[in-house]
Amino acid sequence: MHLWLGGHALLEHGGAALYDPATHLKLLSAAFDGAPPAELWAGRNDHLGAFFYPPPMALFYAPLGGLAVHLAGTIHAVLSFLGITAAGVVLGRWSRLGAVFTLLVLLTTPALFHNHVLGQNGGWVVVLLALAGLLLVRRHDLPAGLLLGLLLCKPSWLLAVGWVPFVLRRWRTVGGMVAGVGIVAVVSALFTGLGSWYAWLALAPDLAALSRAGDYPLHLQYSLWGLGRRVLGLGTPGDLLGGALSIGIFAATAWRIVRTRAPVAHQLALALCAASLVNPHLHPYDVTGGIFALAVLLAEPRTRRLGLVALLVHHGGQALEGLQGSGLTIAPATVGLLFTWAALWARLDRADHP
Repeated sequence: MHLWLGGHALLEHGGAALYDPATHLKLLSAAFDGAPPAELWAGRNDHLGAFFYPPPMALFYAPLGGLAVHLAGTIHAVLSFLGITAAGVVLGRWSRLGAVFTLLVLLTTPALFHNHVLGQNGGWVVVLLALAGLLLVRRHDLPAGLLLGLLLCKPSWLLAVGWVPFVLRRWRTVGGMVAGVGIVAVVSALFTGLGSWYAWLALAPDLAALSRAGDYPLHLQYSLWGLGRRVLGLGTPGDLLGGALSIGIFAATAWRIVRTRAPVAHQLALALCAASLVNPHLHPYDVTGGIFALAVLLAEPRTRRLGLVALLVHHGGQALEGLQGSGLTIAPATVGLLFTWAALWARLDRADHP
């Protein structure tokens, strides 16, 4: 709903209204005959509004924002499903698991079910990462970086993935990613105006501190940041623990990749799984980085049994969470991600490498 709202606000009132809470509430009310559902407007929305993404995301969703909300939602669901299906075919190629089995892994992932039901954009992240992975495996480094630059639309994933080309020592990809971010920012500014960027940058500190705002959905956060906050609570202690855990996973991943002789596909899959774990905000529809690790584990005969166990823990953990979260301090979905990462980390050099 908030994605449609960004595109709708851009079309109706221009870039100046993209981050105006009063405009958001007015448009939501109009879309729902004067009474928007309570779950679409929490207490924090009075100050932050309901569209948090940078201006390029509003530009991408503008075509859907020009349609009635229920029609737009239906079209988005179909497009998202087709995109995820295409991502499965692409991932099947560079993981060597094959399209059919990769699609079975993807389409049974609860995170992508949540993505479909909630009309979210986690599926588009999977599409981008799958395509960029194919380009990296085939050593098309610059186009891969340009593609990763599109993650500027969703900064939490840009932060989560931005270190991966450095660890892989793909310097052209680093340059391409920087260029891609710049291109996306400039092109969006041509349509939404520089004022929209100033407004979002002014809002960014509050968004970065969202965990300290009211109504923060901690029960639906599954990265190591969420784990730290569940253990020590919202605030500085929880943030410090989450940050320490994330640094540990990053360091262990980087050390393993630098020392391994495994194929690029395996290194990349490990890094993308780690990216989910260090993502600052990992909602139910975004717990997708483990899919890449599962694909390469299942593709290799020597790691297939471990891959099947990881599949059960990964998918099962997310299924236990459901749409409302399990309420457990150690979230099963986080355990699934950690187990999948650890399985690939431990077996990275023991697969049947061509």
